Amino acid sequence: MANIFDIGFESGTIAGEGLTQSYGGNETIVTAAARTGTLGWRQGTNSSGQHILRAFTGVLGRAYFSRFYYRRTSGTATSSVSVAGFSSPSGAPGRIIVNTSRQLYLIDNSNATLYTHATALTLNQWYMVELKAQVASSPTGANGILEMRIDGASVFSTSTANIGTTALSAALIGDAFSAANWAGVGDFDDWRTNDDQGASDNTFPGAPGGGGGTGFPLQLGLSLPGA
Repeated sequence: MANIFDIGFESGTIAGEGLTQSYGGNETIVTAAARTGTLGWRQGTNSSGQHILRAFTGVLGRAYFSRFYYRRTSGTATSSVSVAGFSSPSGAPGRIIVNTSRQLYLIDNSNATLYTHATALTLNQWYMVELKAQVASSPTGANGILEMRIDGASVFSTSTANIGTTALSAALIGDAFSAANWAGVGDFDDWRTNDDQGASDNTFPGAPGGGGGTGFPLQLGLSLPGA
């Protein structure tokens, strides 16, 4: 399949992007959240979880790569909030979270923290974040592959993760947990997911226009030209 979806929110609606929205909230597609084009998705304050997902039919043993751009524009959460990840019938096989210090961290299917990024996110700064997840062909619950990248640089990788024992079924962005203490705004744009099939677009998407995973690495914390 190679590229599964490429979403820039330019249709202006969740349904128009082929997405499902879970829970109610202040999340909106607005011009103020755009990194490229005219529209992006803004996750605002709310008393319940807010996320959008794109379902697909996953295959055991196949690797999936999700890329999105994320920007914190205001506020500080008083509890950790989910930013993005994958879903499966087994649960949450790899989720990226932002903590109260604006640090991104990665959890597995059991909610165990695998990695915490040392550098806090700078407000009003766009970051390119990517996540690879691969449930093994013969999954044991302890032989999954996860890799996290920030601005093109690999910051964490493991082949012994607990990411469940069923094939992935969706990619998501936003908060999939209770966000009662969320007091900030997060913007998302240029969301793309590939699998490892085909002759191109079969790895990390990288920067837009980078050839499906061959985008140039960026120094952490710096935006893309024109961002």
